[in-house]
Amino acid sequence: MDRYEFELGEGADDQVSVVTEMLATWSRQTMADLDDYLAAVKPAQVLARAAEVDDPVDDRDLRKSHEKAWVCGYRLLMSAFQRERWQKVHRELTGVGEEEMEAIRVLRNAIEHLDDLQFEGWVARPKSAVAGNPPKQKKSAGPKRGAAINHLPGAQLFLGSVYRYNTHLFGLIPIDTIKDRARRTAYVDLTGEERGWAEGEWEPSDIEAGIDDR
Repeated sequence: MDRYEFELGEGADDQVSVVTEMLATWSRQTMADLDDYLAAVKPAQVLARAAEVDDPVDDRDLRKSHEKAWVCGYRLLMSAFQRERWQKVHRELTGVGEEEMEAIRVLRNAIEHLDDLQFEGWVARPKSAVAGNPPKQKKSAGPKRGAAINHLPGAQLFLGSVYRYNTHLFGLIPIDTIKDRARRTAYVDLTGEERGWAEGEWEPSDIEAGIDDR
């Protein structure tokens, strides 16, 4: 079976072309994951609010909805993180675009190394910050696993609530900021008519009218 490869175009700069394609791919995936995240957060918040006012709520439904919101949040964060990495490379190559959003990288690193943190209830903190748990000796000169948590507000991450999740990813990063950054580069791999069509700027009737005018 022959291997299929995307055509980069005659005379194209392979490095810029591939990086641009990856930036657009992860931008579009970020937008798709954001939709899934918000769809999962809404019912989770409804159940959480009902439980707060002592309305009858099945604990299994509450846990399941919270779990789905958390996992969808994780997927969104990973997509947004990949988008930021490719945005950084694209900017270095072309001189165009925004600088990397450090908050996304910090939150991603903190959540990626949750297993290196200490939990008090649903609050994750550095192990060295917990009483009776002295810090371990570093095994290498590299960055300490779990150190990113120190750069979050209060050097902690609360995982036991979906409060503010509809406006802030994991209650920390504005959803609108993630959405706007992804939207600006979602079709950076397209040009002219392709981009206008993809962004919904032109309706099918516009295309048909152009054909009829020929």
